[in-house]
Amino acid sequence: MHNGKNYGVAENKKRTPFGANTMRRKMVYWVVTILFGISGLFYECAIAFGVGPNALAEKGNIYYSEDGVNKIQLTKGGADREPVLSPDGSCVAFIRKTKDKKDELWFIKIKGGKSKLLVKEITYPSKGGSEKKPLYRIVTDGIRFSPDGKTIYFVTRDYETDGGIHAIGIHGENQRFIVAGREVKVVERGRYKGDLLLVQHRYFVAGPSYDWVWLYTSSGKEIGPMAEDWDDVDWENLNFEETIVRKK
Repeated sequence: MHNGKNYGVAENKKRTPFGANTMRRKMVYWVVTILFGISGLFYECAIAFGVGPNALAEKGNIYYSEDGVNKIQLTKGGADREPVLSPDGSCVAFIRKTKDKKDELWFIKIKGGKSKLLVKEITYPSKGGSEKKPLYRIVTDGIRFSPDGKTIYFVTRDYETDGGIHAIGIHGENQRFIVAGREVKVVERGRYKGDLLLVQHRYFVAGPSYDWVWLYTSSGKEIGPMAEDWDDVDWENLNFEETIVRKK
């Protein structure tokens, strides 16, 4: 006691609210952290099990599902497969088998759209002159959208040892050959966003051949080797957010 005042009690009264607020802040922090963790887990599970916006093929027709349960039929005829949903979920690219057994690349908008033919299978006359053989055939599981959804990449069987990576705009414009390769993937984020990962068949100067994963720009300029196999790709470093300036 000093001058009739209990300073100890006064100090306790001042500190109690501060301590309580600190505890509340900690509780809120951990609750928010746990909720975000759970939501992220549900999101990953949804992606893994196909729940959420998705394009699928059933009995040769293409469907779109917003929630993984209810479906909207987009095509008819029973000749369609390998649908790929665009990044913004507004359209679908897919492969259609023609009556003469050729593969074609098609495109359709989910809301009020009609199917649009983008790429026909190119053929050339055989040595006999009458029979036509495919110059290239669109490869199953080789369709990819650019991150902005304006370009579709597709893989073809151009060579005996390798394929070809091609691109075309969603309105059918600017069809072009990018580079020889197969198993293409598009980098969706990070410093290499929009660039292409693909497998190429190459040869050592003196020795056997090898099939490594390489990184290319969307225009076909080589950036460099990424790994000897897909399992060895450093995705964390690849998706790292960093601004880089490339020489033209």
